[in-house]
Amino acid sequence: MHKLQKKLHQLSALSAAFLASGNVIGQSVEFENIEPDTLINGYEDVPYSIDMDNDGNDDIVFKFDNVATSFFSNPTIRIQQDHGASSWSFAWEIIPGHLVADAFLYNELISSDDNWLLLEPAKLGEYSEGNVVAQAYYMSEGAGPTYGDKYGIVDKDNKFIGIRKYEAPDYYYGWIRVSCQYTPPDDGGQLDFTIHEYAFNNIPNDPILAGETGLDCNAPFPLSTADMLATAKVRIDWVQVIDAMAYKVRYRPAGSSIWITNVIAHPKTSKVINGLFCDTEYEWQVAASCDGGTTFSSYSDFQTFNTGECRLSSEVNSSQAVLIYPTLVKEFVYIDLDEINEITTIKIFTIGGQLIQQLKGNENDFLKLDFSEYQSGIYIMNVKGNSIDITEKIVKE
Repeated sequence: MHKLQKKLHQLSALSAAFLASGNVIGQSVEFENIEPDTLINGYEDVPYSIDMDNDGNDDIVFKFDNVATSFFSNPTIRIQQDHGASSWSFAWEIIPGHLVADAFLYNELISSDDNWLLLEPAKLGEYSEGNVVAQAYYMSEGAGPTYGDKYGIVDKDNKFIGIRKYEAPDYYYGWIRVSCQYTPPDDGGQLDFTIHEYAFNNIPNDPILAGETGLDCNAPFPLSTADMLATAKVRIDWVQVIDAMAYKVRYRPAGSSIWITNVIAHPKTSKVINGLFCDTEYEWQVAASCDGGTTFSSYSDFQTFNTGECRLSSEVNSSQAVLIYPTLVKEFVYIDLDEINEITTIKIFTIGGQLIQQLKGNENDFLKLDFSEYQSGIYIMNVKGNSIDITEKIVKE
């Protein structure tokens, strides 16, 4: 298991330059955002090569492979050293009976402490060779019971493959961000593998954080599932960026050229969006600022959500202006007053009516209440202002 940790040292300030190719070059980390993202599957199975260290020579190649007979099939995504490369390795893990690429999470450290394996060399015409990144395996009923197993980076979004280069006597570390979705055997057993971006640290023997770009502030990773709160109201969420002091969210109906933009103060990593058109597809992105909102990172990948069907009557009521979650809690309860432009009073009662906590909520506030010391049981929370009076039941596990 990787250790979730931040580097103890700080990289020097980077004078990053945005090139037409999307490549960003700093004093230590070279970053490439692939636009558009590259898809590899059984239909788009042209191998894709990456120049990890930006020296003009391709280093890493991804390709699709499917060993199939009348009885079984195992669509596979493989990683290799490109033609002429000889010093590249990938971080791996063992899943019972299978050696596959390790799936790093955002901000996990990629270093010498990981398991490293020299990548197999690519050979023209030999598509069955290479190390496994993602694989699915299933058999037809003619060979016995139908079953399906999945290995590696399958049914996972925004995971990182650890990459290492050896240049005597030093090692250099990098990452590649990928996503992979699997279609079940009954629907064809297809793997859709997407390559988003990659980065390489030019400092010898220096680890790199998964997702580290060398920019002053990394772009956040949005969570792909939006929570619909009503027909025309949604909450979107993203992963916290280290050192971020603010975030900027923009959204629009799909196909529109006009963005609606909001700045969100740290530590919030969510935004409630109200007043949307019903029965409409929206797209959204988020950027981060590490200097308090003066400059922002590049925007995240596009995410989409669909609002509910149009109705004759409105579902919106005053309680939807306040978001209280979760209501089944172990440690913390969050109160989002993003839509409230007034001072509120929050009170927490036992089920017997005893007041045990009271606090004020400022307009557009975001509160984090600690329930860890409370005994298990049912509590009543009341949020009251000039125009709202909301009561919510909280169950402490």
